[in-house]
Amino acid sequence: MLDRSSASSTRRLVWVTVVEGLREMKGGEFHAAMTRLRHVEDNGVALYLQAVCEARRDNAEARDRALRLVDKCIALDPSCADAFVLRGHLCLSMGNRSEAKSAYWRTFELCPNHPHVQGFLAQLQKEATKLYEAAFACVFKHEHDRALDCLAEALDAAPKHPQALLLQACLRRRLGRFESALGDLEYCSSFCRADLRPQVLRQIALTY
Repeated sequence: MLDRSSASSTRRLVWVTVVEGLREMKGGEFHAAMTRLRHVEDNGVALYLQAVCEARRDNAEARDRALRLVDKCIALDPSCADAFVLRGHLCLSMGNRSEAKSAYWRTFELCPNHPHVQGFLAQLQKEATKLYEAAFACVFKHEHDRALDCLAEALDAAPKHPQALLLQACLRRRLGRFESALGDLEYCSSFCRADLRPQVLRQIALTY
C-alpha cells in the first residue's frame, strides 16, 4: 500500500513539474522551463518540451541537443506525432532532407491530418508524380535503366506512390527481377485504393 502511494505521489509530482514547465514556456520563460524540466527523468512529454526549448535557440549546438532529446522522447513514446514533426523540422534545418522526409512520413502514418506536415508532404507527392511521369516517358523510349532511376527518386520522395510502385514492378518483371517486383506489388497492395487493387492483383499473377 505504501509503495502504491509513493508511486502515485511520484507520478503526480512529475506531471505538476511538466505542467509548470509548459506554463513557463507559454509565458516565454524558456530558460526557467528547461531548468525545471531537466529534473524529470524518463518522461516523453518532458523530453519533447525540452527539445522544443532547445530548438527555439536556433543555433547548431542547440539543434543537436534538441535532436538528441526528441530521439529520447521517440524511444519512450514511438506514437508521439509531434515529436516526429519536430524531428523533421530539425533535420530539415540541419540540411538532412532524407531524415526529415522519413520523420514527416512517420507523422503522416500516425496522424494523417497533422497540420504541420500537410504542405511538405503535398510537395513531395507532386515531386514524385513528376518523376513517375518522366519514368513513364523513358519506358516508351526503351530507356529502362533511366526509368528505374526516376522511379527510385520518386519513391524516395513518396514511398507510398502506388503508380510508381506498379511501374517499377512491371519494369523489374521485364528485367527478370521477379522477387523485387513481387516485393513492390505486395507493399503496394497493403495500402493502395480499392480501385487499384485489381490492377495490383493482375500484376502479381503475371509475376508468378
